[in-house]
Amino acid sequence: MRSAWLGLYASPKQLIAPPTTDMYKFILPALLLFAGVGTSCLSEQVDLSPDSGNFQVLATDLNDDDVWALNRSITLTFNNPIDPDSVGFHSVVIRPLDNNQVSGQPVTGMFELLADGYGNADQAIRFWPACASHSESGGDGGLIAGGVDYELLLPTSSDASAVLRDTAGHPLSLGLRRTFRTPIPPAEETYLDLALGPLHILAVDFPERLNLFTEGEPSDVVVTFDQDLEPGISNLNSDSLWLEYTLDAAFGSSPDETKRVPVRYFLLGNCAPTAVQVVMRPLGILPPDALFRVVMAPTLRDLSGETNSLFSFSAESRSESLLDLYNTTAPVGDESMVDEFMDNFLDTSHIDLSATLYAPQASPRDGAMHASMSFPGEAVAQDKNFWLGNNEVKYIDTDGVKTVTDSNQEVFPVNDGVLYLNNLTIEAGATLRGQGSNPLQIYVVGDIFVYGTIDVSGDPAPSTVTGNRPDQPEYGASGQCGGGAGGSASLDISQETFFGENGFSPFGLTLSQGGQGGEGGYQRYDQLATPSTSNLLVGGGGGGAFAGGPNEAVFFAGWFGALNPDTFDNAGPDLNSQRHTAFLHNDARSFAMFQGAEQGLRGAGGLLDIGPMGGAGGTYGMELGDRMQDPADDDDTWDPAWTSADPTPPFELGHPTDGPDGGAGGVDYASAEDCFFGRQFIYLLDEQSGQAVQSVKDGALLTPWAGAGGGASGDSHTVIRKDLDGDTVLDDVGNFWPDPEFPTGTTGDYYKGAPGGGGGGQLLLMSLGGIVFGESSSLLACGGSGAGGESTSDGPGLGTTTQISGSGGGSGGHIVLHSSTGIDFSAIPLAGLGNWADPDNFLADASASSFALRAIGGRRGWAFSSANSDLIGGKDGYDGNGTYQAGRGGAGGNGVIQIHVPNPLTDIIYHPSVEVDINNYLTAGDPTAPFAFTDRLSEVLGLFSVPQSFSLVPMYSAESQFQSEWIDTGLAYLRAPNALLDYPIFSEANSSFVGIDPAGLISREDRGSGQGNFVVPGAVVMSSQGVGSVSAFEVTLPTDDLLFAVPKRFLRTPNLLVGYDFYPSAAVAPDASYEITSALYDSSSQTMTLSTLITDGSMALLAGPTPDWEIRAKFFRLDTSGVKDRLPDDVNVKIEFQGAAESAAGTNSPDALTAWVTDMSALDGSRFFRYRVTFDLDAQGVSVDLNYEEPSLGYIKVPFGW
Repeated sequence: MRSAWLGLYASPKQLIAPPTTDMYKFILPALLLFAGVGTSCLSEQVDLSPDSGNFQVLATDLNDDDVWALNRSITLTFNNPIDPDSVGFHSVVIRPLDNNQVSGQPVTGMFELLADGYGNADQAIRFWPACASHSESGGDGGLIAGGVDYELLLPTSSDASAVLRDTAGHPLSLGLRRTFRTPIPPAEETYLDLALGPLHILAVDFPERLNLFTEGEPSDVVVTFDQDLEPGISNLNSDSLWLEYTLDAAFGSSPDETKRVPVRYFLLGNCAPTAVQVVMRPLGILPPDALFRVVMAPTLRDLSGETNSLFSFSAESRSESLLDLYNTTAPVGDESMVDEFMDNFLDTSHIDLSATLYAPQASPRDGAMHASMSFPGEAVAQDKNFWLGNNEVKYIDTDGVKTVTDSNQEVFPVNDGVLYLNNLTIEAGATLRGQGSNPLQIYVVGDIFVYGTIDVSGDPAPSTVTGNRPDQPEYGASGQCGGGAGGSASLDISQETFFGENGFSPFGLTLSQGGQGGEGGYQRYDQLATPSTSNLLVGGGGGGAFAGGPNEAVFFAGWFGALNPDTFDNAGPDLNSQRHTAFLHNDARSFAMFQGAEQGLRGAGGLLDIGPMGGAGGTYGMELGDRMQDPADDDDTWDPAWTSADPTPPFELGHPTDGPDGGAGGVDYASAEDCFFGRQFIYLLDEQSGQAVQSVKDGALLTPWAGAGGGASGDSHTVIRKDLDGDTVLDDVGNFWPDPEFPTGTTGDYYKGAPGGGGGGQLLLMSLGGIVFGESSSLLACGGSGAGGESTSDGPGLGTTTQISGSGGGSGGHIVLHSSTGIDFSAIPLAGLGNWADPDNFLADASASSFALRAIGGRRGWAFSSANSDLIGGKDGYDGNGTYQAGRGGAGGNGVIQIHVPNPLTDIIYHPSVEVDINNYLTAGDPTAPFAFTDRLSEVLGLFSVPQSFSLVPMYSAESQFQSEWIDTGLAYLRAPNALLDYPIFSEANSSFVGIDPAGLISREDRGSGQGNFVVPGAVVMSSQGVGSVSAFEVTLPTDDLLFAVPKRFLRTPNLLVGYDFYPSAAVAPDASYEITSALYDSSSQTMTLSTLITDGSMALLAGPTPDWEIRAKFFRLDTSGVKDRLPDDVNVKIEFQGAAESAAGTNSPDALTAWVTDMSALDGSRFFRYRVTFDLDAQGVSVDLNYEEPSLGYIKVPFGW
């Protein structure tokens, strides 16, 4: 390295208490595995004699409860010299007190030994916490800002085996413990300013050689500073510190931001007693014979935030010329140089793991990229076919080790809800019902035929069982297959139940997805004026939550059976815009109320004003405090329940504080557009450019999930009043509530609320074969509906239609439908489709005969159904769960439905009468479109599913892909030896990537003799007979032109031969090829030495006394099932490339992308390139099974001329 020093700023780093020169340093990761050690206090009587057997700590600069800056060192002083081998994080323990605060982040840093204050060598330890290198808050450093509590602990020999020892071997007998915390910015300074003034560059080390890709080792520019830097990309970036070049004889006086070299930054030595350095690693090739300098802008901040006022420039350095680099083989005239990028997949540093891919990510392992077909099922016998006959109902218990018997009396094991099958058939009218606490997961090697129903819905809330019996709770409905249970009503039997119980989150977790319980209320009870039901209504329970978005349950019009009660209500929808003036006015605020899980409504205040306690009006809430006090309307002039011209509604809305509140809806797990598990491939039409745009998005769910239970509704309590003061007037009701002798004291009637509905469960249907639906198919993961509480004794329909409150419905669950072949909806008729060329109206009136996939929330629970008599289609016109019905429950929120197939455009089949129109709509009439437009696909899937299904990237598929990051060839194009060509040149003669056909598929040939297909060997680049020597794993070749011609590019850059194949005997080629792993050229002896891959085998038996050898070009290595170059008929491997120019001079970022191409000439002139590889295990299109052969790429190399 050549060093360029700045004499003006050559002052040493200024430190508080700088370390001594004879210190002993340790750099150790703090894994902090030490736990549970005891502590002791410092003794007042300490033996200070040298080498005393009583080894003790004397002092530390850290006090209990100190606020400790992230870069402040900790010093400990001892009475004896310290054995350096005993120092480490096992003997000096620094750890967070609460691991939850920092998510297990270990403390890192550096220890050093130094003299104590009296000059006694090695009797003090100083710990330097590592400063962050990427995060301003210290998230990747030693300590983390934000008030995190830490503990410093020195264990002793009495409580730990690994302790500090002195040089005489005595273990620490008296330790200490201190607690401290980190600063809370911005009120407290995160870092101490340990140096005076802003940053100065002390030195810059420039690389001695050009940084060719084939060199292998990076050519770093190392900048040394006089003090620590503020970490993080907001400070250390190409706008604040950059490497600048010029092709002129000298730099100008001002920085030129268009001449910035692309680099990657590494911060070293920050907050340590070593030099602070920024490593700038150039990306791509530096121009030869160019002038370089480092520029520091006034925006670069030190650790305390100080900056310079002017630009600073380092000393300059000139890069190596090609003549210096290659001497006699240097290019002349317009001859191009050749370099190449090679990735041997030893890690994923060049793989874009967030690339826009329509197929699953290929698997990086064992130094190769492998086709990924990670089907989570298991191989089973071909006769393991589950068949459920017509109209049969079968239950599967998902808890523990169980069995299930099909209609053929075949017994199948079910372990914690997991079932492995060859084929699955559910006939029309049959139902497979999942029950238990675990998800129902069915993995099928063959095909799935669903003509009937598979159901993992939560249970509906039961009706109140016992009337006027507060000593008997009403228990919440069960969630199934992972769904949370509904909350229980009237749960407290020793006193009034103030609130219905909240619903439960899925899998028994403590989250907030469950609906909140409604508040109970109390009202007077006396012989003169027993309150009517309208004066007894209390808070409804909130709906359980899962996904956000418009609540589909309130719009659903297909309720049947117990969810469409015989005595009241209709089949829906419960949200009837014709019955509310707010909707007639088309006020957006009305529709905004129905997003996610619904809240239960507040109990009614009655027809009269509430008035003083004991008045004839509304019910009083039981709450103690204001846990659920309703917020005021955003607009005081608007109330959703009354928007008519008459400002006085003919009803009392209920008092927002004193009245019984409804339970809040549960908290959505995620927004509707993000609530899925996996990755979504998005293909949209850009209206402005008319071009298709691709992207990917990861879902918010980290695992498949389930629904939550609804909240129970409140109880209504009537209280007997008495005249205690003898004034002939019954005293205020508040004097008699709560009932001190509940329920036999002042209790008149006690009407119990309703329990909440159960949350929908999780259903995973995963197959290698297809999934076929019938006309009446149903996959159900719905929330259980709410119910009405106990009815009062007045009004018509006694006992059923005067419910005092309604409970919340459970939320929908999670359906994951996955096939590596396709999904067939062709048996489901679609009606009402318009003209596909009119996309705005094509689906406006469309509908399917039924929803095959359903994961909606449970229906609202009912309150005072007989109060309404105008409901069309309901028994006697009754309702009870209308949008503004006081005391009703909230509908459960939506669940999630997701579909995974390889390509939804080709792998989802629709009814033959509409399939052509649908496909035209999905592609906007473009027959060459590779994918369906995502927004249109979602709308089409909405005809078969409610809520609308996500179409997602498969988790397993016959196809898998990987894509590189953008590879920056750097500033190589600046050399441009031939002004007529665009550099870099990817179609350079004799040096271009080859081996694929025009479609990008790796070329294959049949080698005969039953061996099958193999990769076509590359072109011969060197060959000879009788020249050179070949041993087991090494080849030595003379390079004298008189013997055979060696292309000059290999003499200049021997590593271009790495990856090529050596054939020691042309007679048996191509069956015996050996991958070249290294190539060395000795110009003095004019010999080239090649090494070959050991796992390819020994060449000794093939090499005769007069070797007949050849070297063939090769730009990738493909193995299938461990056999080199093998490429079976049922496997395809496709390689494509894309190029890009620099967006603007000095930005060093790609723009103006080419299409994905296989012709390398299309990349000529592109500074940036990337490649994409697609493995296809089903090249024959016959579907894949578990006996597939697995191809892998061992390396890929892309040459280019510059």
